[in-house]
Amino acid sequence: MRYLNEVRELGRWIDVYAFPTGEPGSRQLAVLFTDVTERMRMENEMMHATRVLQENDQRKNEFLAMLAHELRNPLAPLRFGLEVLHDKSDQDADILEVQDMMRRQVDQMVRLVDDLLDVGRATSGKITLHKEQVELNLLLRQAAAAMQPTMDALEQHLAVEVPDEPIFVHADPARLAQVVSNLLNNASKFSDRQGRVELSVRVDNGRVVVQVSDHGIGLREADMPRIFDLFTQVDSSLERSTTGLGIGLTLVRNLMQLHDGSVEVHSAGLGQGSTFTLTLPLMVDGPSAVVPGQSGTARTATRALKILVVDDNRDASELLTMILGRHRHVVRMAYDGMEALNLAAQFRPDVILLDIRLPNLNGYEVAKRIRQKEWGKATYLVALTGWGQPEDREKSFAAGFEKHLVKPVDTAVLLGLLTDLSR
Repeated sequence: MRYLNEVRELGRWIDVYAFPTGEPGSRQLAVLFTDVTERMRMENEMMHATRVLQENDQRKNEFLAMLAHELRNPLAPLRFGLEVLHDKSDQDADILEVQDMMRRQVDQMVRLVDDLLDVGRATSGKITLHKEQVELNLLLRQAAAAMQPTMDALEQHLAVEVPDEPIFVHADPARLAQVVSNLLNNASKFSDRQGRVELSVRVDNGRVVVQVSDHGIGLREADMPRIFDLFTQVDSSLERSTTGLGIGLTLVRNLMQLHDGSVEVHSAGLGQGSTFTLTLPLMVDGPSAVVPGQSGTARTATRALKILVVDDNRDASELLTMILGRHRHVVRMAYDGMEALNLAAQFRPDVILLDIRLPNLNGYEVAKRIRQKEWGKATYLVALTGWGQPEDREKSFAAGFEKHLVKPVDTAVLLGLLTDLSR
């Protein structure tokens, strides 16, 4: 038998062991005392340290979510404002060039915010993939096209080599596109002006191999094993004008592992460029898969919608209202939750674009109250918010929203949704 007692007078922990001795049936006992004070102290300290780490991790995730929300709010009017300026046809070439530059910088800021959130979720195992059959050829061409304006500004050449025959993989198309985009952005960032970046794909032994190569800064042999570690900034003797947060490649590695794939890097040394190699399982005899966002025919709205825009960021509201008005929709604005409820009861909108964090009454509560009204049951509710965590989306749908869009929303995505609703 074993008992664990505390000798309170001495403030020490003692293991007490009692066991029978002597002949069978004897009532004699031997008692052994062992001082385990140091062991118990260490165990208690480890338990405390574990609790502290868990609490710190939770606080970190909450901080990152708040940071993302606060950064996305000012990005929304910037993106809407660029869209308004782009629609004006009487601008000269210099102004258009400045607008393109600003749009690229806004897109880069959005990418950094998304990566910052995603790497926290990935390292804690909170990213859920939505896999489907994806035509990889098409996805790679899309990623290259999205990167082209940034590379054009640096006079860089992007060479894309994909076979004519479709290659299918079972993957989350948005996350896989994010992986490829991160690698292309990384290759461009660490290449010289007028440099060359190559994107290729092939099938090898039942695996799909995607490579992104550049002829830029390169890597020391000692740096290659740690290049995918979180917050790693490779120390190079070559001066660079661009840096990063050290999270993009960590996110690439984690997302590839979630896809049952891998990523490796090879470089012949400083100044010799780098090649990142992705491997994924090949889907044999996959059907014609479609990457989301593609459409064979142009879509046009058949009728004007009555839209209520609700956001306490007045700049974002006014610019979005201007964009929607130019597409023939009838738009009203509200800046807090109670005002939204009162105006919606009078206006009876077809669609409400509703922020979540609002004065007086938050967006979740506004949505619930609208759904309780007879006229509100037919209203299409869209959460347009800086909150983009999975739990935020779950709360939106539970409150009655049909759609959850994260700021700064791509206006093409939003207008496409409204066009579908207008039919």
